[in-house]
Amino acid sequence: MSAAGIEAGSTTRKFAATAAHLTRRASHRIARHLPLAPRLMHNSTPLVSFTFDDVPESAYTNGAPMLEAYGGCGTFYVASGLLGQRSDFWTVASADEIADLYRRGHEIALHSHLHRSSSLLDVDEFASDLQRNREALQKIHSGIAARNFAYPFGQCTLARKNQLNSLVRSSRSIYTGVNRGVLDPHYVRATELCDARFTRERLQARLDETQRSRGWLVFCIHDVSDTPSAFGCSRKFLDHALEGAIRRGIRIVTVDAALDLIAGTATKPIPQKKPVFAQELSCG
Repeated sequence: MSAAGIEAGSTTRKFAATAAHLTRRASHRIARHLPLAPRLMHNSTPLVSFTFDDVPESAYTNGAPMLEAYGGCGTFYVASGLLGQRSDFWTVASADEIADLYRRGHEIALHSHLHRSSSLLDVDEFASDLQRNREALQKIHSGIAARNFAYPFGQCTLARKNQLNSLVRSSRSIYTGVNRGVLDPHYVRATELCDARFTRERLQARLDETQRSRGWLVFCIHDVSDTPSAFGCSRKFLDHALEGAIRRGIRIVTVDAALDLIAGTATKPIPQKKPVFAQELSCG
C-alpha cells in the first residue's frame, strides 16, 4: 500500500473513533435526562446511602466500621474480577472480606466483573459480564442476591440503561445531586465524597438540601484513609458526613433499603443500630 493509502486509512480510523466517542457521549447525555421508569418518592424522612465503588481494602477496614459506629450499613459495589488485586491507588478487598461485609449486614451490589465501561459493550457482552459478576458474588456467599448496580466510571448509554431496566433494581451514576421528588432508578444521582474534589461547605449544603427536600443523598466513595488517594475520602471527612447526617435526622440506609422506603413497600422495620459517636473512633 502506498504512503498516501496508509495515511488515508489512518485518517479514516481516527474519524471513526472520534465519531464513536461523540455518539457515546451524546447517548450518555440523553440517558441522563431521559428517565425510563420514573417513580414518585414516598419516603417520609430524608435518606442517605454511603456507597463504596471497587471496594479498596480501606473501605472494608475503615469505612465499614465507621458506618456501623453510627448505626448504619453501606452498599459495596463489587467488580468481582478485581478482587484481591493491586491497582495504582489501592489493593482491592478479598472475597473473604466481601463475605464478612455481607454477614455484618452491609449490601453487596454489582459493579461489573471486568470493570469496563458499559458504554463500550454491546448487549450480549454487557449481559455476559453482569452475569459473571452476579455468579461470582453468589460464590462468595450463597446469601448474596445482588440486585443493584453502579456504572463503572459512571458511564452509560441509553441502550445499556434500557437493558439494565430488566436486569437490576437500580443503577447508580456519578452525576452529582440529591434525588428528590421523582427518582430515575437507572440513573441514581450520587455525590463523590472525596477530599480532593469536595469541600466541607459543599457537603453541608448537600446535607441541608437533603433534609429540606426530604430527598435521598447517595455518596460515592472509594478508599477511606488518613492519607487517601486522589479519589479517596479521609476518615475525618467521612466522619464529618456521618455526623452531619445524624445531626439532621437523615437516616443512613443501604441503597436497597432506600428503594423500599422510597417506593413505600418496606414491610418490616429496617434495622438501625444505636450510634456510637466519633469520639470512640479516634479520627482526630
